[in-house]
Amino acid sequence: MIKYVIFDMDGTLIDTEPFYEQSWNETGKRWGVEVRDMYAEYVCGRSIENVKNTLKERFMLSLQRKI
Repeated sequence: MIKYVIFDMDGTLIDTEPFYEQSWNETGKRWGVEVRDMYAEYVCGRSIENVKNTLKERFMLSLQRKI
């Protein structure tokens, strides 16, 4: 029987932002885009689908490759 459920609002128990930032920077390099300087504005706190669409439009990318 489950007595407790913990909802981690990112950063409460584990701060995953540094891992996401590193991942997006590496992914951006593969696309030829410098994500590092715009991480907070375009990436931080958004869904992967939203980020893909935003970066695709911003840099006119053809995101044929899987992330």
